[in-house]
Amino acid sequence: MSPTTEDGNQRFNDLLSLTPDWYWEQDEAFRFTYVSDRFRELTGRDPRDMLGTRRWDRVAHNMTDADWARHRAQLEAHERFEDLELCYAKAGGGVRWCSVRGMPVFGPDGRFRGYRGLTRDTTERKLADEALERTRRRLETAIEAGRFGIWETDLVARQVYLSAGWSEMLGGTAGPTYARLEELTRLSHPDDLPRLQAAQRAAVRGGTGTYECSHRVRHADGSWRWVFSRGRITERGPDGRALRMTGTNIDITAEMLARQSLREKEAELRTILDSVPAMIARIDRDYRIVYANRHYAASAGLTADSIAGRPVHEAIGHERAADSEPWFRRALAGETVTFKRMRTDDPAGPRHFDVALTPDVDADGHVKGCFTLVTEFTETAKAQLVLRDKEAELRTILDSLPAMLCRMDRERRFVYANRRYADFLGVAAESIIGRTSAEVLGEERASTADAYVERVLSGQEASYTQVMASPAGGSPRHFEIRLVPDRTADGAVRGYFRLTSEFTDTALAQEAIREKERELRHLLDSIPALVARTGMDEKYTYANRSFAAEYGATPDEIVGRSIVDLIGPAFRSQLAGYLKRVESGETVEYEREMPAVNGRARQFHVYVAPDLGGSDAVRGAYIFGIDITERRAQERRVEALLAQVTRANEELESFAYTVSHDLRAPLRAIGGFAEMLERASTDVLDEQGLGHLRRITSNARRMTDLIDGLLRLSQLARQPVARRSVSPAALVTEVVADHEAEMAERGVRLQVGPLPGCYADPVLLKQVFANLVGNAFKYTSRRPAAEITIGSATTPDGTTYFVRDNGAGFDMAYADKLFGVFQRLHGENEFPGTGIGLATVKRIVERHGGRVWAAGAEDQGATFSFTLGG
Repeated sequence: MSPTTEDGNQRFNDLLSLTPDWYWEQDEAFRFTYVSDRFRELTGRDPRDMLGTRRWDRVAHNMTDADWARHRAQLEAHERFEDLELCYAKAGGGVRWCSVRGMPVFGPDGRFRGYRGLTRDTTERKLADEALERTRRRLETAIEAGRFGIWETDLVARQVYLSAGWSEMLGGTAGPTYARLEELTRLSHPDDLPRLQAAQRAAVRGGTGTYECSHRVRHADGSWRWVFSRGRITERGPDGRALRMTGTNIDITAEMLARQSLREKEAELRTILDSVPAMIARIDRDYRIVYANRHYAASAGLTADSIAGRPVHEAIGHERAADSEPWFRRALAGETVTFKRMRTDDPAGPRHFDVALTPDVDADGHVKGCFTLVTEFTETAKAQLVLRDKEAELRTILDSLPAMLCRMDRERRFVYANRRYADFLGVAAESIIGRTSAEVLGEERASTADAYVERVLSGQEASYTQVMASPAGGSPRHFEIRLVPDRTADGAVRGYFRLTSEFTDTALAQEAIREKERELRHLLDSIPALVARTGMDEKYTYANRSFAAEYGATPDEIVGRSIVDLIGPAFRSQLAGYLKRVESGETVEYEREMPAVNGRARQFHVYVAPDLGGSDAVRGAYIFGIDITERRAQERRVEALLAQVTRANEELESFAYTVSHDLRAPLRAIGGFAEMLERASTDVLDEQGLGHLRRITSNARRMTDLIDGLLRLSQLARQPVARRSVSPAALVTEVVADHEAEMAERGVRLQVGPLPGCYADPVLLKQVFANLVGNAFKYTSRRPAAEITIGSATTPDGTTYFVRDNGAGFDMAYADKLFGVFQRLHGENEFPGTGIGLATVKRIVERHGGRVWAAGAEDQGATFSFTLGG
């Protein structure tokens, strides 16, 4: 080989050593004939294993048979190819992504000789893309959740992010915050916690990965608040283990308290009705008993629970039911009717009853049944007494009702008013009887009900709402007022009943909901994104200000217009495939460049998500557009910076190699000549001179060790961290096995405690344990009874691993120097070493996001502890 050729080959090999890619060559049958040593550094495999094989002989996870067929067709056509992306499984777990580019090679005679090209490891870029995707999903979830309480749980680190709304819901400080999962668990009500945890575990293990649960949490003021919690698994590891859960919490305290109050009121009303000495029942349109008080059920020989659902004829008999049917029909037609009945089947004699049927009308005015009130008046005297008693009882009941009730005649004079109504007016009930509503309420307030009073006096029911304050003082309150005709026995309207029910809390709750809706619209108008919704007819039903401004319009001008109106038929045709996928329930995304109103082109990332109804049927679509113009520009800047950093690293690596090569040569010469001089001068030099030569040789070897350690430390900074599930116990077993002979010789007492699994790079983690355990053996070498303990502990930072010994120890005043490069607290004559081992430990631990520290005392041993972060 000529010097010129040899020099060219050397320059080519130097160039290959500096590039982050590995170089390869293939023959005309596409078999590898050469693979550069860079392949060994990046993959850990011998390049010679590739010789004679073809690219498709190895299984690539992302390539199908059709993909390989297209690639082979490209090679057989002798075409240049670039950016062929392949995904291979790594020997230690995980996957490695590679980008391949190649070009055909032809001989001087024009005959095809094969291919040559470069392959680049793109695994880190892929991981960065996946991290960006996770960030996008979290943003999308936050937008969907609105201003409710938002949370996100890192299930591995057991760290929980709480949005400002969730923090405020708990009575905490304003703004988002972070908390440990255990802290939030302690806030849950002990009666609800098992149910909540069961729902969360089912979500973690189940196929859907979602859960919903209502439970109580403790507020900062010590009270319990009801929340409706909904969550879903948003990230899983390669092994399927849940890593991250995201969700929302809604304060439903008011709703739960309202339900409880309703149940209590219903129980109270049933108690009242059961105490009334009359038979009361509620009948539906099919003449079935919906409810009966204790007296009504007892008259049929049944209990109140067993009579419910039975036909009326089973309770009062077929004959009486047939006689009463005309009256029931009138009541079901909307008329309040009364009639008398007599029973002759009682051995004590005839018994007389008054029966009143009142229509049961729903909020829409439809009669859904009737109320039956049956009272007995067997003897006139008894009837009068019962009547007085009933009247008193009825007044008591009406005074106890949670509503204001009064009875008016046709001239709008008060005939009756219950205590709650009189209290609202601030007067005694007796003082308003016989007075008109205008005299009691005032002309202006009374006149607001004129239209409704005219309607009820014509025989129709009427209802309306009104906001008013008590004449006795106080803030305005919300009321629902219902007017029901008061008819005589012959059906003539002689006045009306006025039932006034307060719903201030409900009204305030509704106003709060409307306010939340306004806040949500304000939020959507404030976020730096385009937001819109379309129906199944592709017409816009909502657009925020940013979306409308992008088209030079207002939100109201966008609503009602179609997609074609805004983007044109050509672009609508391009989106046809996406819209079909959305109609099938799938969320799609794409990027588009669109000119703004001012003419400056911008790049948007668009998400289109289906709007699912209660039955999961698609009823429209949500459109979210995020301006990524600046991000794309930033990415280009980052790529340029990465290129600069890559060049700097390549130059640094070349410098380190050159320095180490240039230093080793003279050190080898010094050491070699010193040894030669020692052998040749045994008879010439005295013991002191020979000692000097031995120290020269020893220091040359030590200098070589320092250079090698410094190079290994430098290479560690560039080695990628390939995390996966690791068993530290297995790694420690391998490390300890290397010291078995020394343990047996010295009688070292070694204890290994529990070492929980973790998520780390197994090769680097083994190096950490090897360095720490090796230090323990080294610094206990002068102990007649050496003791070494390897174990772990649970701390607020997570799992902490440690290596403890009873060796030489150190002065804590110099603890900060332990992990520095070439920093040693003991002389070479005491304990040999380079001072790089602990610096290597610190570099590995910090690259895992953890920290390492040491504690000890002189001649009392030392403990080295470390964590691995998330």
